[in-house]
Amino acid sequence: TLMALLVAAISILLGILRVGGVVNFISHTVLAAFSTAAGITILTSQLKDVLGIKIPRSKYWWETVKNLVTTLDKTHVPTLVMGLTILAVLLTLKYWKSAGSAEKRSKHPVWRFLPKNKASVPFRALKLVADLSSLLAVLTGALWAWAYRAAGVDGVKLVGTV
Repeated sequence: TLMALLVAAISILLGILRVGGVVNFISHTVLAAFSTAAGITILTSQLKDVLGIKIPRSKYWWETVKNLVTTLDKTHVPTLVMGLTILAVLLTLKYWKSAGSAEKRSKHPVWRFLPKNKASVPFRALKLVADLSSLLAVLTGALWAWAYRAAGVDGVKLVGTV
């Protein structure tokens, strides 16, 4: 928690000093490459948790990929099902939020079955759920893990306290 507070204080200080403007002097190509590399690193470091595989921590992302590929046969299916389902719900809510006008939603093969009138209560309720989708994902994962435990399904690792 001390590290989080320190990072927050530094971030606020850098924001007050307007240091973010330095990014304007970095080329788009460099920023895109950095973002892509960060995404690959984060993806490979999180896949082990989605697959329910225990692998050693690696210094390089390609070592992590190698360890994942060589231990794919040890995938914990209940953990994988839970992770992919929650990911699918998050992505669905994200794309629903950016679906556009009521006319575009009416023409979409899936969104046409969901509320389209932005002033309606069902639409606003679904938008609230979509806005709070990260919290929804954490709560769903915790309840799902609890249900697994109650049903005697072991192996779903709880990462930290909620």
